[in-house]
Amino acid sequence: MKLAILFIWCFLGNENDSFPGFLGAGSSEVNPASIPTSWSESENIAWKVDLRGYGQSTPVVFDGKVFVTSTEGDMKEKFVTACFDLKSGTKVWEHEITNSQQAKNNVYISRAAPTPVVDSKGLYCFFESGDLIAFDLEGKVLWERSFAKEKGLFQNRFGLAGSPVQTKDRIFILADDNGPSFFAALNKSDGKTVWSVERKSRTSWTSPMMFDVNGKPVIVVSSNGAVDGYDPSNGKQLFAFDDVGGNTSSTPIPNNVIKNGFLVGAAPGRTNEYEAQAGKSNAAFQIEEKNGVFDLKRLWIAEKATPSFGSPILYKGHAYWVNRSGVVSCFDAKSGKEVYKERLGDSVWATPVGLGDNVYFFGKSGTTYVIKAGGKFEVVSENRLWKKSGGGSNFGGTTLYGTAIVNDSLIVRSGSTLYCVRK
Repeated sequence: MKLAILFIWCFLGNENDSFPGFLGAGSSEVNPASIPTSWSESENIAWKVDLRGYGQSTPVVFDGKVFVTSTEGDMKEKFVTACFDLKSGTKVWEHEITNSQQAKNNVYISRAAPTPVVDSKGLYCFFESGDLIAFDLEGKVLWERSFAKEKGLFQNRFGLAGSPVQTKDRIFILADDNGPSFFAALNKSDGKTVWSVERKSRTSWTSPMMFDVNGKPVIVVSSNGAVDGYDPSNGKQLFAFDDVGGNTSSTPIPNNVIKNGFLVGAAPGRTNEYEAQAGKSNAAFQIEEKNGVFDLKRLWIAEKATPSFGSPILYKGHAYWVNRSGVVSCFDAKSGKEVYKERLGDSVWATPVGLGDNVYFFGKSGTTYVIKAGGKFEVVSENRLWKKSGGGSNFGGTTLYGTAIVNDSLIVRSGSTLYCVRK
């Protein structure tokens, strides 16, 4: 059984028990029976470790190691990368670099938000300042770059958040910003630019995703006001679709019920500035390709879905959107017909995960809701990982940002703590 959020990237190849990128792109298969559906602060917790500083990135897993990034200091002076043993939680190595574009550390700004990518050759960490550093798996620095120094300081007052994607030999960096914006391919071996294309300036925090379209690799970028496709070999733009808006944070997710299909999420914005566009942008799309010519078609709209930060997912024939109010909207993945809309007991910021017969919704304040997959809303369990803290602010208290899953282990990340849930 494959995780609902991942897309197996055949051009990369898989290693046993790996979760090598954002939303599990390129992950190995997981046995659903190896992951518990119930846990608590004192039950099914294999280990718990404190992290230096604070971070919002998802951990990645490869070769028995867990890698995670964070930022430290009142002005985010340091970016920290740490490696832990998957089995025991023991710290294996740690490295820090100086932030080349420092900013006041607060809850409204990106704090080590982009998720790294990893493979047998190395770990590649991108930070919201445009700093990029590559390590081998033992923590030796292979190369470094600073896009803030090369291209000028970024102007997005909340910071960048887009996570890289990868192929066997390259990583792809998206920097959509209020100022100069670009999408670039870099060699893993030395960090040098293979190609770079300029993009329209915009405020956005989305991540690209790699797709296989009729045997051809395509990178899809859904980012405020457009859904674009690129050829990863040369950066050529394959298609552009601009009848969207509010798609500022969600990553395109495969909809495998539809050939070459994927889901897009969009939010109305903090002041409802994207309300009109977002209403038609939570939708299922299909990439059409004939003789090397590509086009994009919107198939159906998820009426009244209002996601906030996480991406929609497709699992067992159903598409799920969830927002920071904890409202889950479930649709038939082929027709787009709404199946149900129900509210959980906690805000949800992270992208859900489908596994086995269930869908896991990770509540912002530490409660994971395990819901039966399918057309009927049925709560299997509610699992609190820490005591709820903070006041009434949606941005207050300890926040669950993301998860990584491999056989026997569910790795959960809050801002300053890493947990391993295991039977």
